[in-house]
Amino acid sequence: MIKSEREFTREMRKTILRIANGQSPFHNPATDDDSEVIAECINHGYLLSNHPLENGAVLRTMDGKAHPDVNTTVIPLKGLAFLKPDRTRTYARVSLWLSIAALLVSILSNLPEIFESVRMLIDLLKSIAQTG
Repeated sequence: MIKSEREFTREMRKTILRIANGQSPFHNPATDDDSEVIAECINHGYLLSNHPLENGAVLRTMDGKAHPDVNTTVIPLKGLAFLKPDRTRTYARVSLWLSIAALLVSILSNLPEIFESVRMLIDLLKSIAQTG
């Protein structure tokens, strides 16, 4: 039983890999989750099947169970791209946090000089105000 979206996505990737390797996309024994995973792969365009319904959906019986056709399944480029997700956002977040940490370290290491400069600026402004 799949319990989370992350686990469902992982199962989608495993299913696509099994099909790419020429194996059966179903576990032994097959479960309803297997059919749902394949149906979602087809709905997202990660797998192409020769027998989808007119609207591109997968055949479902009256009880709501998916019955995808996996005998003539093709993996398009979108499916191959799904196997290796884009980690650009993750790298950008890590870079942002490292930059913030570096900024904080540089500020903290120069804190005495910053305080001295602020004190000198205040003294300068006081002397200008007194002479003006």
